[in-house]
Amino acid sequence: MKRWLFLYVNLALIGCSAEPVQTATTPVLCILNYGTLLPEEEISVKSLQHRVEAGPLYTVPATIEGVKACDVRYESGVIALEYHFRKGGWLRVKQDARIEYMDQEARLVLPQAENLENILSRAELSAYGATGCGIDWRNPETRISDDDHGVTEEVFHGDVCNCQARIRRDAGKRTIGLLLRSAC
Repeated sequence: MKRWLFLYVNLALIGCSAEPVQTATTPVLCILNYGTLLPEEEISVKSLQHRVEAGPLYTVPATIEGVKACDVRYESGVIALEYHFRKGGWLRVKQDARIEYMDQEARLVLPQAENLENILSRAELSAYGATGCGIDWRNPETRISDDDHGVTEEVFHGDVCNCQARIRRDAGKRTIGLLLRSAC
């Protein structure tokens, strides 16, 4: 049985492509919604795409569902990537390197057996390298969500750039989202 999983992530992740694909390893061509880029801007866009497509928040749904479409936007230093997966899931990434800002939000269909902490831990390593951002996965704090009082969150804190990960659950204890944030 599968369940909907919403992932809300603010961090430095990456990615994109636009014809349907069967697996995470088959590239998809993205629709490019920007004019001519300077060489360094093009390098930044391609680098972000590569990092996102190598990370678990892309590879997990791309492997399970396949990628249906991708859209890339660039405006005034801000890169925005949007993937749509075949079974209705999506991934949106927004990065502004000038202010060290990254926002990643995804809704995915995942098997119930999927380990949520493992996905978030792999996303942390994908964003920050081999040492991650120091998230303590053994000592979560449980609290009511600020934006929905019917939702509880397990919050895992890191020690780099205000990094944190969250697992969101509804009143019935079903997982409805994951969150990974970083702001330097």
